[in-house]
Amino acid sequence: FSSRGGHWFDDGSLYRAAKNGRLRIELSPPSSPPLRSVAVRTFVGRQSELRRLAAELLPGEEKRTLRPFVVTGLGGMGKSTLAEQFFRQHSDQFPGGLLRLTLPGDGKVPVRAIDLCGQLADQIGMQSDGLPLTEVLQIRLRQPRSLLIIENVDSEATATAVAELAGMFPDCSILITGRLSGLGVSQGWPQVQLSSLTEGEALNLLAAELRETDDRGPTEDRRDLVRALGFLPLAIQLTAGHLRGGRSAAGFLHLLKSLALDVLPADPADPLRRQSPERQTIRRSFELSIASLRTQLGTDSARLLEGLATFAWLPPIFVSADLGASVAGLTTQEFEQLMFETCRLSIVQARETGQRYGMHPLMAWAARSPSAERSYRERIDTWFLE
Repeated sequence: FSSRGGHWFDDGSLYRAAKNGRLRIELSPPSSPPLRSVAVRTFVGRQSELRRLAAELLPGEEKRTLRPFVVTGLGGMGKSTLAEQFFRQHSDQFPGGLLRLTLPGDGKVPVRAIDLCGQLADQIGMQSDGLPLTEVLQIRLRQPRSLLIIENVDSEATATAVAELAGMFPDCSILITGRLSGLGVSQGWPQVQLSSLTEGEALNLLAAELRETDDRGPTEDRRDLVRALGFLPLAIQLTAGHLRGGRSAAGFLHLLKSLALDVLPADPADPLRRQSPERQTIRRSFELSIASLRTQLGTDSARLLEGLATFAWLPPIFVSADLGASVAGLTTQEFEQLMFETCRLSIVQARETGQRYGMHPLMAWAARSPSAERSYRERIDTWFLE
């Protein structure tokens, strides 16, 4: 009814999209229908993380507002696999299925919240003439309850768009994965940062990927292999494909080193090959993080990245900020800035509330430069002599 006379006002002047004063919602065939199930490749460990996801993303008997859940970690740590496993375990709790937004991996394409809404509407097959699209999508995410997974939140720019998008859909089940940590902390969004598997979990994953059915215990060369890989899930899955093809553990490690971590899956049909090109190998995956770091560091990026390349020559242990700054050749303030940004992007891990820092051995391998090795040796010698 119109405020001008209390009767139906049908010339559409109040809403340009409302022809004759009528709003219309249209449904069209979805471009990518919501998934009802997912095929998860071998999954090992992460049970505490799965319990936390269930506690936060599944509607319970008590009245509470669901909040987005953020999973972060180094590239190859298994963030997407964890999200898929969670949906696989609880698909009956999401009768509306699984909706997925995979953001551009290289960060070169601008991401806007309104465009992400359009992608969601396209997946569902929903169009809206006049009625706010966000309201329609919010209703659809709640009834029937659906799980929305947003992947590759790896930079400040993509995080800003995703934060705006998530704010449009309160009390919906939203799982965000990426390398940028801290998204939504100020809003109380639950967080978990994935770390490497334990040695036992890594050996179990390797055995499962190799489809071994006997009960033989792990050999010493297998133990040496998973240790060299830093118990990184992606590296173990990649290794298994090459071992199935006939390579030895030592032969694969030699290949990995000679190609500077840029080794593709051995089998062209391996699901890892269907990833975007910049995520198909360990090195390319790590280079995405370094590219984001370069952007975040701005005008100081060249000098600070040189410091990181030197810091990466340290052994795979956690060291004090004083030692780290000395090895990197940076002032205390410069090193603090470098560690702040690298920890945010999951390149470096911090312990004891930022007092000690360390890098995953494969990430360190990728970040090193041959020219930085001499600086490292000179500075580490000076440190201990002083």
